[in-house]
Amino acid sequence: MKALILGNLDKSLEVALKQSGVSYEVYKPDQLMIYVSESTSGYDRFFDARSELPEPVRLKAKDFDFVISRIGSGAEKGATILEHLTENMGLFGSQNADGIRICSNKLRTHLKLSQKGIRTPPTVWGNRIAHTDFVFKKLLDSLPAVGKTSLGSQGEGVFILESPLAANTTLQTLYKFDADILLQKFIKGVGFQDVRAIVVNGKVVSAMERSAPTGDFRANLSQGGSGRKIELSNDDKAIAVAAADAVGLRGFCGVDLLKDKDGKTYVVETNSNPGSLICTITGFNHFIPLVEYCKSKGKKQETKNEAAANTQSKQPVNFCAKTIIENYRKNNPHLFPS
Repeated sequence: MKALILGNLDKSLEVALKQSGVSYEVYKPDQLMIYVSESTSGYDRFFDARSELPEPVRLKAKDFDFVISRIGSGAEKGATILEHLTENMGLFGSQNADGIRICSNKLRTHLKLSQKGIRTPPTVWGNRIAHTDFVFKKLLDSLPAVGKTSLGSQGEGVFILESPLAANTTLQTLYKFDADILLQKFIKGVGFQDVRAIVVNGKVVSAMERSAPTGDFRANLSQGGSGRKIELSNDDKAIAVAAADAVGLRGFCGVDLLKDKDGKTYVVETNSNPGSLICTITGFNHFIPLVEYCKSKGKKQETKNEAAANTQSKQPVNFCAKTIIENYRKNNPHLFPS
């Protein structure tokens, strides 16, 4: 089988592909060009359009069995390319485009989680919130509170507001630069820790607890945090899977959980492009079950199944009728005395 890797090829993903016997080609979204045909019968196309080529080279969907998306920055462009590959060209994808779009926007993520009844930190969003005293005292249960830019990942664009003076001056500055800000209740837990769970095909396959470095409240590994392997409770596994479902990424998703001092679990973020450091920390390469999942759903597997179904449907009519009669006689012996 052959995979199209859309985005970056992690070392752990490369190991999983080779271990599973899957060949691959890697393309970043900005290296591909899509063509949408005017024909009512389809005939859409996509091309390798790297600038160093003398002209774009057509790539054919039939040469690939599935696409694994590893889209970091430029989520909208990457999601659009992925949508063309999966919806227009018919390739199976480990993720869907709308899920990536939702995860790239923190506000949309919380909206989707709330719609599905999944507990998230109380969140306030508005254009240049003027009534900060009302927001912090009445809606977010006083300071400290957490501020986040609606776009951003790996802990970037996340800050803590600890006093009224800090809150007012920080927000005033950010609004001056037209930043899109979410304000959230600060969930008091045991230290500055959270949990990253990896969901593949509707199951939690690995999880780690992350701890913030000294002097910071963000537990992201990319911000200097540390991690250790943990086993989630069944309830927390169910919450992580429900969150991945809510944002449309049941196939592959990173879900960040946070527990308060009373043990309640909150979903603080979902990530369509979780980092691979968790593989090193847990000792488990979650890309292996991801690749196996894609292989089971890929084009050639579907073709094989369809061939089997077609073979069965082409059995002679007399054979099918004879089988039906024999089964009926067997199940109703009283109607056919010896």
